[in-house]
Amino acid sequence: MNPKITSRIHQIGIHTFECKIDHLKKYEFEYLRSVLYDRKNYLQSTKYTNVYITEPQKGIRIKLTKGRFHELIVIVNPWILLHGTPDYSKIMISFEQQEFENALDSALRYYFGNNYGLERFRLSRADCTCDIYLSENVTREYIDLIRRSNKSRQKRICYSGDVKLYDPFFYKIGDPDFYTFSAYDKIYDLINRMHLPENPGHGLLRLELAFGNREICELRKNIASDKITDLIEFYLHNARCLIDKYVKDHFDPGDYYSYNSAEQIIEKEITIKKVRKKVKEYLCKADVSYDYDEYIAGISAITDTYEIKRTIKRNLSRLKINPVTIRTGYQYLPGLCTILDNASEQDSLSLSSIG
Repeated sequence: MNPKITSRIHQIGIHTFECKIDHLKKYEFEYLRSVLYDRKNYLQSTKYTNVYITEPQKGIRIKLTKGRFHELIVIVNPWILLHGTPDYSKIMISFEQQEFENALDSALRYYFGNNYGLERFRLSRADCTCDIYLSENVTREYIDLIRRSNKSRQKRICYSGDVKLYDPFFYKIGDPDFYTFSAYDKIYDLINRMHLPENPGHGLLRLELAFGNREICELRKNIASDKITDLIEFYLHNARCLIDKYVKDHFDPGDYYSYNSAEQIIEKEITIKKVRKKVKEYLCKADVSYDYDEYIAGISAITDTYEIKRTIKRNLSRLKINPVTIRTGYQYLPGLCTILDNASEQDSLSLSSIG
């Protein structure tokens, strides 16, 4: 076991969001490109996209795209926008709506002119974010476990933006039109982008649930508003519930163990020899699987009987063992469901003590 490894929720809120203007007229596109170039905000370009950066304390990146439709896309880091400090590890956990609306509107008009205020833009993406503090840097272990235990059946899968790439620091799955789920090593990301001078010695696992255009369209109908600040307020206030629901829907409960550690618990706690054998076979398949689909295929090779699978899962749930095992030198790590449940319990205790 690794009793000294602890984990806790560090912060939950909104990391970034994206707003855009669709179907720019050609003269508008040329005007915006000229304005941004004159301001010397130019960064890079591809055949169809020009990317611009602004001053670090503004918290804004800009994309001008040209293709079938011309678009102006603005990616906003709301914490930096409101505080004027380029701390890329912070996320927005609360805000005063009018102050936020004024700050965003002012920034847009500053870069694009008075004809491009907030009212012309629509929200096209919102990233609900949960940072998990780890007392040791075991983030890569978690990303491997998440990749192998995510039960999502979405067809469009991305690892570092490309299905063929494997990145030990980053995992992503989903359809950007609806939502994507990401898990990555935030400390590695900060060091890699030169926003952090040295490794602090602990881990920071970032979970991100990014809602895309179609999900946001549904939300507009449900709350009867298309104001960007109203939509951001919804995602901010519901970030914890949305992330919690995704994790509970897509990950089995229980903590992560190495196969040897789980085997010891099974030998001690399951008295029926036949059941014990099946549970260990089940864990063996998880231990050698690359991802969840391969794991399910391996389980089907053991048995296709629903009753046996139910018995196996019931025993693992009773013992609080996640079916997916740790494949590095660590013997035990808290599961995602456990971390979120512990955070909810702490919140309940804090509220009761206040009351």
